[in-house]
Amino acid sequence: MMTRGLSNIVAGLAMALVIALVSSAVIPQLIERGINVERGVFCSYSSVSVFAFVTGSGYQVIAYNYGPKDVEKAYIIYNGSSGLEVYDIGKIPSGSYSLISIYGMPLSYRDSCGSSIELKVVNGK
Repeated sequence: MMTRGLSNIVAGLAMALVIALVSSAVIPQLIERGINVERGVFCSYSSVSVFAFVTGSGYQVIAYNYGPKDVEKAYIIYNGSSGLEVYDIGKIPSGSYSLISIYGMPLSYRDSCGSSIELKVVNGK
């Protein structure tokens, strides 16, 4: 029981490190491009984490694959003005990330993993 608790703590610390590293590498790029990073949402699925930063015209989305294998097909599902919408990210190589701009997404969302933005990985290997 103690080992399981320690492994959960180690996994949590590892995830926090991944988030910090990705944020420190990507947020300066967003700022250089003149994008105002107002607030972020975070959601995870399998070995992929997605970060969405609200900008004046929509979202800047970072999908990071921290797993040992490539994700063959990934897409973002979100509630847009005309209902459920899908944005195809494509392949995300292992240890890499994709930076996506989605314009016109609503600026409100229920929670960080709610219906406004989430990542779904299809055929991930």
